[in-house]
Order: sequence, then C-alpha cells, then structure tokens
Amino acid sequence: MRVWIDVDNAPHVQIFRPIISELERRGADVTVTARDRTYVPQMLEAARIRHTVVGRGQPRSAAAKAASLATRAVGLTRFAAGKRFDVAAGHGSRSLPPAARLAGVPNLTMFDYEHVSTWLFRRFCDRILIPRAAMNGANGHLPAGPWSAFDGFKEEIYLADFRADESIRSRLGVADEEILAVVRPPSRTAHYHESRSEAILDALAARLTATPNVRTVWLRRDAGEILPASAVRAGFLVPDPTLDGPSLIAAADLVVSGGGTMNREAALLGTPAYSIFTGSVGALDAELIRAGKLVSIRELPAVGRIPIVRKRETPNSGMRQSRLRDFVVDHICDLGSRGDARTRGGVR
Repeated sequence: MRVWIDVDNAPHVQIFRPIISELERRGADVTVTARDRTYVPQMLEAARIRHTVVGRGQPRSAAAKAASLATRAVGLTRFAAGKRFDVAAGHGSRSLPPAARLAGVPNLTMFDYEHVSTWLFRRFCDRILIPRAAMNGANGHLPAGPWSAFDGFKEEIYLADFRADESIRSRLGVADEEILAVVRPPSRTAHYHESRSEAILDALAARLTATPNVRTVWLRRDAGEILPASAVRAGFLVPDPTLDGPSLIAAADLVVSGGGTMNREAALLGTPAYSIFTGSVGALDAELIRAGKLVSIRELPAVGRIPIVRKRETPNSGMRQSRLRDFVVDHICDLGSRGDARTRGGVR
C-alpha cells in the first residue's frame, strides 16, 4: 500500500511520527510532503522523516491565504502525478484534500477545533476523523459529512508511550532550584487570531521578567518572530526549534501558550497549563478547563494571578494509555485498501 502523508504545521510532525512508524511496520510505503512553515522541515529532519517540501509561508490576509492554498494544492497535485498513491492523510491540511481528489487518491483528514469552516474538508475528504468532544461541542452545527468520531485527544497518539528526556533542564542551563516557564505565543497568521492575546502576552513577559528565580523558554513560531522588549532584556531562552517539545513541557513548572496543542500536552503530562488564546474556546480545551487541568487567561488582570512557583514532582497522572494511534492507522489502511483495489482494477 502506498500512503501519502502531508505535514502542514509544526504539531503535526509529532502526530504523524508514530503513525508513519506503525504504517511502515504494517508494510506500507509512506511518502511525506511538507509545507515550509513553523519549522516543519527542520522538525521532520530532526525526526529523521524523509520528506519533500511543497509550498511555503503563512500569509495573513484571507485573499493571500486562498491564493496560497490554491497554489499549494496545484503543487501537491503535480507531486502526486504518476505515483499511484492508494491513500492520502493529513491533519487540517487544506491543500491536500483538493489535490488528492484531483489526483484520484482517497484521502482523510483529522482536526480537533470545531470553530473552523469545514466546507473544504466535507467537499473533498472521503473521511474526517474528529474528537467526539468537538462534535458534541458543535451543538449539532457540524453539517452532514463523512465524520468518524474518536474519544480522547490527538496528543495521546504520541504521548501514550512518551518517555521524557530528563536532561532538558541541564542542557538549557536551568538549575534545579530555578522556576522553568515555557511560553509559546499565539499564531499571528491564524484566522482566529485576536490582538487581545498580544496584550496579555506582553503583560506575561513583563511579569516573568520581574519575578526572581525564573528562567523562561520562548518557543518561536517562525524565524521572523519578534520577542517583546522585556523578553529580550531579560534574556529569555530561545532554543533550537527541533528541541524535544514534550520533554521540555514535562520538565517545566508552568506552560503558557496561545495555541491549543502545547497546552493540551502540558495538561496531559501534569504540568500547570495556562491558555492565553482569546478566541472561541474549543470543546477539548473546555473539557480540560472543567477538569482543572487548564486555566484560561482571557483578560489582563488574570496574568497577575498566575502562580509562578516550582511545581511538585508528581507522576504524569494526566496521561493515559491510548489506542488512538491504531485507530488512525486502521482508518488509513481501510481507506487505502479501497484505493489499492481500484488500482488493481485499472481505474487509475
């Protein structure tokens, strides 16, 4: 079976790493394409995943996003020509579904934030894997589509068998008695971005700077990102983007992020997690907030109430074993077997 994986954003490298390994263990021939944004190629190289870059950049305006999507879809269609893929898979990649459809390749996608437009996925995907909580969180507003619901969080795909690199703090030069804070800014190019989160981020950087015994790691989204002046003055640590993210989160005393994936990783690994995302709260994050594993910071005064202290060393009680990796791989193989049957029958 020939499987085509498209990696469109940084978190998807972690998601597809164990999926690719399992597909190859089952005998699949896996080909990976990647979009050059948010350090995706560098992270794939660090994970030793061979890939071909098709498309780059992350435009801000709606018109530029549409043009970029169309251009990349054309590039992916050309890439797939003659390769006789049996199935294609991505996580929220908007260029892959139309490209796969044009190339005659059955395709599926995953996504876990219900407050997005689903038209393109419903129009071009043969199957859509989505958390049951996100389906329920949509309150019946998800239109009819090829949905397949699963329980849990996509982060469990790679955290279920996670083993932390315990040398992370020493490699960063952070002493045992120091407080390690990890900060990831919100995406400025996402359609749901709000300027309010920028003000909260600046206030947080200033507070971390003013708090004694704190070392802050700033995880940039791209090379052109500008740090707040207070962060520059304080000498925030800006590590290599290929640093083992889950190990860093497990070693941290608190995690603050403007996105969803890193906050959910922290919550699942038992590290105090604070979201500065100010858009519509997704059902998965709402579930963690209700459980007390994630705190939502949506107003400036709340920044002053974040406890900046050393966490107690506790086991990763928030993590649980998960069969989600096999669930995804089973769906890819099932869809791929249908594509393989069409190939054998001479349809393509």
